[in-house]
Amino acid sequence: MDVLYHLVMHTRYTLDFSYGDKELFWLAFELAQVPYSFSPWANTAAASPGNMEKHPDTICGNIRFYWYIFNPYVNHDMSSLQDPAARVAELVAAIPTHVSRQRKRSKPLTTPEDAANPDGFWPQECLYKRGSEAMRPQDVRAIERRIHSAMRIAMIQQRELALDKLKKKH
Repeated sequence: MDVLYHLVMHTRYTLDFSYGDKELFWLAFELAQVPYSFSPWANTAAASPGNMEKHPDTICGNIRFYWYIFNPYVNHDMSSLQDPAARVAELVAAIPTHVSRQRKRSKPLTTPEDAANPDGFWPQECLYKRGSEAMRPQDVRAIERRIHSAMRIAMIQQRELALDKLKKKH
């Protein structure tokens, strides 16, 4: 944990990582000489809005284990939470309808971000022709619950900060 802490709090500000903070996890294990292994399952993605209409067999979007939608604030700014109900509606509307299918790791079907590619230019976030499936209703409900819980916590946090400011004035 000390190695990961150092990488997250110090090293990431001095070095550019090719794929962001995801590299820090296996790098921390390697530097700490701790055994690790990778899942046999390939990455999967959550569809971006309009994805299914454009190319239903190719999902382009966020990696499925992480969605940015849980942050109740806009741009991580606490003062941005002016209308909690509207923000909840915005976050719920952003829940993906489809995800790519679970699959074992395999060779890519196309080369991403290559203008000369006969399949056309595809961003690396796209799982080219790997198929899609609808989100399970229970998963959508779980995400909705997380959104509502995050909003309740954010509202409590704002209330506590406002009370702290009042206490400091008196």
